[in-house]
Amino acid sequence: MGEALLIEVALYQPYWHGAKEWPPSPLRLFQALLAGVGLGCGEALETEELAALEWLAAQAPPTVHAPRSRSGRAVRMFLPNNDLDAVGGELDRIASVRDEKWVRPRSLEEPAEFRFLWREPGALNPETLAALERAVAKLYQFGRGIDPAFARTRLCPAQELEAAARPSAELEFAPSAEGPAQLRCPEPATLESLRARHANLAARSKTGYLRQAEPARFRTVRYGETGAALLLFELRSAGTALGAGLFAWSLRAAHDLVTLVRDALAARLAAALPRCSAEIERVVVGRGAQARDKDRRIQIIPLPSVGTEHTDPAIRRIAVRVGGECPIAASDLAWALSGLHLGADAGTGELLDETRPVLVQAEERRMLRRYLGPERTWQTVTPVALRAHRSGREGSARVAAESAAGAEVQNALRHAGVDGPVASIRVQKEPWLSRGKMAAAFARTPRFEGSRLWHCEVVFQEPRNGPLVLGDGRYLGLGVMMPVAQPANDALVLTLSAESRPPADSAGVAVEALRRALMSRARDDAGGVDPLFSGHEDSPGPAASGRHRHAYLAALARNGRIDRLLVIAGWRVDRRWTPTDRERAHFPRVVEGLSEIKAGRAGVLRVEHCASADDSEEEFRESRRWRTATPYAPTRHARRETDWTRFAAQDLARECERRGLPVPQILIRSVAIGPRGGAEVQAEIEFPAPQSGPLLLGRTAHAGGGRFVPVTAAP
Repeated sequence: MGEALLIEVALYQPYWHGAKEWPPSPLRLFQALLAGVGLGCGEALETEELAALEWLAAQAPPTVHAPRSRSGRAVRMFLPNNDLDAVGGELDRIASVRDEKWVRPRSLEEPAEFRFLWREPGALNPETLAALERAVAKLYQFGRGIDPAFARTRLCPAQELEAAARPSAELEFAPSAEGPAQLRCPEPATLESLRARHANLAARSKTGYLRQAEPARFRTVRYGETGAALLLFELRSAGTALGAGLFAWSLRAAHDLVTLVRDALAARLAAALPRCSAEIERVVVGRGAQARDKDRRIQIIPLPSVGTEHTDPAIRRIAVRVGGECPIAASDLAWALSGLHLGADAGTGELLDETRPVLVQAEERRMLRRYLGPERTWQTVTPVALRAHRSGREGSARVAAESAAGAEVQNALRHAGVDGPVASIRVQKEPWLSRGKMAAAFARTPRFEGSRLWHCEVVFQEPRNGPLVLGDGRYLGLGVMMPVAQPANDALVLTLSAESRPPADSAGVAVEALRRALMSRARDDAGGVDPLFSGHEDSPGPAASGRHRHAYLAALARNGRIDRLLVIAGWRVDRRWTPTDRERAHFPRVVEGLSEIKAGRAGVLRVEHCASADDSEEEFRESRRWRTATPYAPTRHARRETDWTRFAAQDLARECERRGLPVPQILIRSVAIGPRGGAEVQAEIEFPAPQSGPLLLGRTAHAGGGRFVPVTAAP
């Protein structure tokens, strides 16, 4: 091992206002360095310093050392958006375009320094090192503009790194495959993307043309606290523990399981480490623990089996979370838990109940990953223990109790050290899992009475990682939460910029150009196009499955101009199709990155905004009665048909059946026969019960034909 590169950043004050991440990410450091290099230079940046930053971006992710800290109180501020045009440029009306923003500073233990360490950097010649030192010396802030800082860099010999212990007031975070923190790190393309973003923002300020600049390019790396660990154990039937099947422990007895494991672990550790018995009592059992011991205590988390709605949510595994400040090494805890029989006497080791399980360290961690996220929405599997609130059977009493419990969940998040803004909180006594248990089933008097237990759902404004355990019983198996994956965006509206909106009669051209653009983005490394967007299988011909398993496209016009394009996944229209997880994830990835569409005579269509469709769009509302917005094209040739009205009604009824819709009552308004015998039908349909949109039917449905909209008033 040779020399390591160290960059130290010191704040002038022991407060840090960086948002949405802890510890500060390597990308934040890189951006601060680039800002320092560019300060006062305009476009004439130092070439040698930029080359040094490019070298730094190409290195492996560094280890991050941060001071110990605590999250401060959130402060709500109202700041004007960069949207003065919305009020005609009148400064007196700027209050009407203010937006709510939250600021939550961190209080740092001194010295307030961050250290970024590259242990094995690539070849670094003296010229590059000198240029990097100059760039680092120009750093002037770190976090936000109110966080002034200075920095220095040097090469550290390996002997110095091994000999110097990190300060006690410092935490170390290193890349880890299962680390809870996701930090942004620079990559070789980051520097150029940041310069392009700066140029776009500068051009926007000069021209007044408001368009979101392209985001910076970076990679996301999982980080974990050094010394921290998340151990996983399986409950195995006694006997041949390794060969026996998993033992299913009752979900409602989660508290009892954790208590058994905790006491047995404490007894085994005390027998092996008699001098540390007092520390074991405080760290493992929790007796005598203070608020400052939160980060030192271990946490035993029961993991009920979750998956589909039919999965039995019995407890077959436990996780043991060990913080980086825990005085007992994770390896010692793993030794003490491995082979631990839960039917043995905690003091003597005598086997009292052979039917109870044995703990075996798990190799398969798929079930654990179901509790790690990241997701925005989290729901309890075992209820949260909150302060008791009286709840009666009357509706008003229950509403008052739920309101008070919701406020208590906020306190539970704070006590568990879970920061970040919350979008919504819901509480109830009923379980979220279809085979879960009522909150009262977990009651253990006198500490956990039924009135204290609530199932809750927390929706954060940003995705967060787990495991997440809340409430007064978080060290006793209660308040275990699981992430709930939100459905992927399967219907997207692309809003076109005002200057690129083509005439309404260019709908066909625009839709075909959109289809080509999506197919181009959906190509794989071998040049093939995903059937979700091509409608073709691997063979040259069209997909012959009989199902409409590719995207539906449509152009929507207002005031004679096409202002929106719809891209709808096939399963949203064909109710009989259940997509795979890969298809659900792949669809929005292809569509959301579309920014420009070359549409021939219709010009270049520029996408100003991409958003999920909702009932603000007429096509996505719920209704019993629907009418054609674009003509319906029958799926069969009429041959020698003379009664076109009857033929169109029969074809439309069969098409509804094929899409998984109930057969409606059909009223054919008109039928126009084309020069080649094709028909364009205007119709109105009424279902037995309300149906949600979108409805795109017929032979031309994938190109925007046969699009139905709700009938809002009687004809």
